[in-house]
Amino acid sequence: MSGGPAPAGRAVPRLLAGRAGSVSASVFGLVALVLVLTSCSPGGSPGDGQNVSTDSVVHQGSSRVQAPTPAGSPGGRGDGESIDSAGLIPSDGSAGEVAPVDPFLEAERLERALRREINARRADCVAAQGFDMDRVAQDLYQEGGTTAEQRGVVSINPAELGPNSPQEAREFGLLGIDTRFGTTQAGQIRSRDPAFAEAMEQCRLEAESEVGTDLGPLLETSLQLRNEARQAFLTAVDGSLRPLVAERMACLADKTGIDVDKLMGLSSWSEVMEFLGIPPGQYSNDGSGEEVQREPNPGESFVIDLPVEIYHPSEPEVELALKYVECGDKVDFVTRLLDLQKEARSEILSEYGNQLDEVTSRMKSYIESTS
Repeated sequence: MSGGPAPAGRAVPRLLAGRAGSVSASVFGLVALVLVLTSCSPGGSPGDGQNVSTDSVVHQGSSRVQAPTPAGSPGGRGDGESIDSAGLIPSDGSAGEVAPVDPFLEAERLERALRREINARRADCVAAQGFDMDRVAQDLYQEGGTTAEQRGVVSINPAELGPNSPQEAREFGLLGIDTRFGTTQAGQIRSRDPAFAEAMEQCRLEAESEVGTDLGPLLETSLQLRNEARQAFLTAVDGSLRPLVAERMACLADKTGIDVDKLMGLSSWSEVMEFLGIPPGQYSNDGSGEEVQREPNPGESFVIDLPVEIYHPSEPEVELALKYVECGDKVDFVTRLLDLQKEARSEILSEYGNQLDEVTSRMKSYIESTS
């Protein structure tokens, strides 16, 4: 078991962290501290199981991340797709309290299923050329855990904006927010073998063609549709969300003695904690996977089973998180957040619903034809 404080090089989750693999963010000016609202990954659906590094300078990749699992809860190394729950999004952790179904999550789930099919066929193709690393990596594929929270497309999960109960504050603190959201990942292939890289690309194209001649463009269309709908949704809720977030942060400023304008000027929880002199927590791994730092030699390839990382907040961090929870309760944050999304969600679904239905139907047809 290894542990240590969150190092300077580690990307510290913002209060509303992005989807796994996301590389673009849209910040809501005044509430930059609380909202770093990101679109879907432009590089492919999260958790497609393709995690390969073939650069001459080996890319280490990122570990799977989760928070400590509460007693009596299912383990964090998942045994099923968390989005199979029809897209129900837990709000504040209370049993049975969920945000409305986000139909775009079904499209994302279908994308992931199709990419898994492509990857399985690619792995067989690569193995036929004498490389078994892809099969080994795919065998390590896992979901992010059956208790993982979900991020929506036309919905904002209150969990994305920080802890909403004392239990959450004690488990996740403030910097551990992103650990609430499970990731899907296969083993990581580290390679400096040009022949392997060529085989992977050739087999990827063949696998896509086998599953469907226009599958690549269809998956890209689905991804772009989700990105457009997400951005339109965030724009629609902006005017209502700003004052709600500002109200909660004004309460926190009062409790911590920070000038509210100064607080709003900070861009992340790590900056807030540093300003207050609050030490960060520590990360450790759960004993799963491997901690391998070695890099491949030229012509070498191997697979790494990355460990799940767990965040343990510091006691002062928990104290601040508890104050943030108190402020959420004071302004009825969760209920108001869920309510303000309803009209915007209805508008976006009305605008994009027909396109979503068409894309979803086509992806389902592909899945049925491969089963």
